[in-house]
Amino acid sequence: MALAVPAVAPAGGRRRPSFFAQTWPILSGPWSRTVLLVAFVEGAVGMGVLALWAAHLQGAMGLPVSTAGAVVALFGLGSLVYLVAARRLITRLGQHGLSVLGGSLMGVCALVVAYAPLWQLTIPASVVAGFGFAMFHNTMQANAAQMAPAARGTAVSLFASALFLGQSTGASLASSLFDTVGSRSVVALGGVVMVVLGWVMGWALRRRHRLLADG
Repeated sequence: MALAVPAVAPAGGRRRPSFFAQTWPILSGPWSRTVLLVAFVEGAVGMGVLALWAAHLQGAMGLPVSTAGAVVALFGLGSLVYLVAARRLITRLGQHGLSVLGGSLMGVCALVVAYAPLWQLTIPASVVAGFGFAMFHNTMQANAAQMAPAARGTAVSLFASALFLGQSTGASLASSLFDTVGSRSVVALGGVVMVVLGWVMGWALRRRHRLLADG
């Protein structure tokens, strides 16, 4: 005969807040909305357009599929390099500096990928783009985790949802523009938006830190 297992009550005897009760304060907070909106745009231009880099290298530069894929895969190598240098960079640049520099690096490298006269130039550009994206994205992740300390899991889930919704939206829009404006313009536009996004988020972080310091 199986024994019934009593339900474990939350610590202190209090009921756990509902999903809506945890979500509404996040969605209604101005800083949380800023982080989620930036995450959506980051997903669209930083991840959605990136998904089409290989197609651009194949179509515009005539690279074989395997070579184009290998060049874009170096993006991940740049992210690993950032992990090695992260502690030193965070201490030296701060969150606003990481946002500005990270967004700028990825954006400029996207322009190199779009207009490079030699495909070999896209190899270091892809590595540095991954490095810059990791700087920006890890800063965003840190702020997402701090949006609602009492509902950290819900906050990070909303951040991930905004990021991946942006990615799917960006990839769909970019692919629909490939045949009309050309792959160079699509990749370049994503790079320009990424630079602007880095500076906007950097300004917002600097302003928020100043307001918190002033009490």
